[in-house]
Amino acid sequence: MSNNLNFNQNEILKESSVQLTPDEKRKKEKDRNINDIEKTLSIVVKSYIPSRNGQPIIFPDNFIKSAKALVRNSPVFDTITDKDTIVSALLHCASDGLLPDGKQATLVTYRGKLTYVPMYQGLVEIIYRGKAVQSVNTHIIYDSDTFDVS
Repeated sequence: MSNNLNFNQNEILKESSVQLTPDEKRKKEKDRNINDIEKTLSIVVKSYIPSRNGQPIIFPDNFIKSAKALVRNSPVFDTITDKDTIVSALLHCASDGLLPDGKQATLVTYRGKLTYVPMYQGLVEIIYRGKAVQSVNTHIIYDSDTFDVS
């Protein structure tokens, strides 16, 4: 039994002495940040998501999955690594009841800061939730076009 323990300790020591490339270090740090962000969101996101009739308008688990995918896949997060800034922007998104999936909402850098941006599909979703609008139609309007809004 002590032989197995020594083997495991030796493997851990061997693994920690391996030199990582700069890309591998960045990926490892990014994965660690994503895990920290997921833990933080799993604790607080439920209290930020609006509800209707006592039910959240989006599922917290879906929000967290979308947030993880966004942070993992967006090149924005290769430069923005401050977890508090990322979580703050994601919670702003959650408070609007939108998924950070690149369709309803996303996070971008604007003037050097991480910014939550609702996309047009997310804005339409918010409009429909208000129940004051029956339908939304979109059309391209050019400079010389005339149009009516009803």
